[in-house]
Amino acid sequence: MTGGAEPPIKVPAELESYITKGDPEALYEIITEVGQVSFGAVYKAREKSTGLAVAIKQMKRTSDDDWTDMLKEIRFLRGVQHPNIVRHMANYLKGSTIWIVMEFCIGSAADMIDLFRKPFQEMEIAAILHSVLPSIAYLHERKRIHRYASAHGHGRMCTWSHC
Repeated sequence: MTGGAEPPIKVPAELESYITKGDPEALYEIITEVGQVSFGAVYKAREKSTGLAVAIKQMKRTSDDDWTDMLKEIRFLRGVQHPNIVRHMANYLKGSTIWIVMEFCIGSAADMIDLFRKPFQEMEIAAILHSVLPSIAYLHERKRIHRYASAHGHGRMCTWSHC
């Protein structure tokens, strides 16, 4: 094929039903990469219309099996709604890349240790666990297993990696 145009991508109907209409690059400004995760990278971004800080996970499709993995991730994120778990906001498709938009949480417990260069005190650990453990219990009640429980901003759990 000539002319530089990519052939249209065949998106599974279920995945297409989860895609928000619009161009994510017109809606969000990427600020910085905050980490690498399975299937892609996570970025801190800003919603242009509101100035709201968000996290965006970009997952590039390289094979048909990737659709299955993307669907699994989106189903999981859409199915968890708990005050101690970061909120899933939208999904976009740009070319062959899914943009998963979530609430942005500032820093993790590990970041705080790095910043202050000292271990947490018992009361600080208790405060973090008081916020994180109910979110893990919530997931387990729904027969979900989480491989990566990370306390972010005010003890909210991030759900980027799961099974």
